[in-house]
Amino acid sequence: MFCHRLPILSCFTTSKESCRDELLPLNVVGKEPVVLNVYDMFSINDYTTPLGLGVFHSGVQVYDTEFAYGGHRYPVTGIFEIAPRNNRNELGEQFQYRESISIGYTELSCEEVHRIVDDLGHQFHGDCYHLTNNNCNHFSNTFTRVLCGQEIPPWINRLAYFVTCVPFLHRCLPLEWMTPSQDDGPQPPLPQPQPPPQQPQPQQTTHRSDRKHRQHRQRQPQSQSTS
Repeated sequence: MFCHRLPILSCFTTSKESCRDELLPLNVVGKEPVVLNVYDMFSINDYTTPLGLGVFHSGVQVYDTEFAYGGHRYPVTGIFEIAPRNNRNELGEQFQYRESISIGYTELSCEEVHRIVDDLGHQFHGDCYHLTNNNCNHFSNTFTRVLCGQEIPPWINRLAYFVTCVPFLHRCLPLEWMTPSQDDGPQPPLPQPQPPPQQPQPQQTTHRSDRKHRQHRQRQPQSQSTS
């Protein structure tokens, strides 16, 4: 999320479309590109741009899928998948696509990437989200380091660092932006504990001699009393 990028590179003096094309990687034989998609969060930037900072959301694109992290109030993974750069339909109107940045390449297969996402889901639970300590950009940075050993550009998450260093900035942000809301929709399905397997009940066995003894007693006539 965070801090406006200064127009140092010539890419930032050209049109937005040409900038995006230059930042996208070329395919390398046997390797899959790892791309960081960056979004402006305009509703938050209205408060932070007077301070010279901006708030950004990011997602990691690999194998034609974009993986990102968001907060909710339940102790399950907060990582989700969307179509790359599909901000309007899946992220919401407050997210505006900004640019794509080539991070590197990975030799991991698509199946291995999904296994890594499942493992990271234990670290990035929805109820562990925090705007400055554990946000979407922290996830993107962790994910790209696992995929290709590279970190995301530091300017994207710079505001999170500044807020932790300057308490005044922390107080300027509404509390509901810092952690997930307590009223954010229906609860996702939680894993249900499986009941222990039932042990088979031992069947009662009757010895053959016992059955013969009972049958013999039933055939004996009742004794008559004599005077």
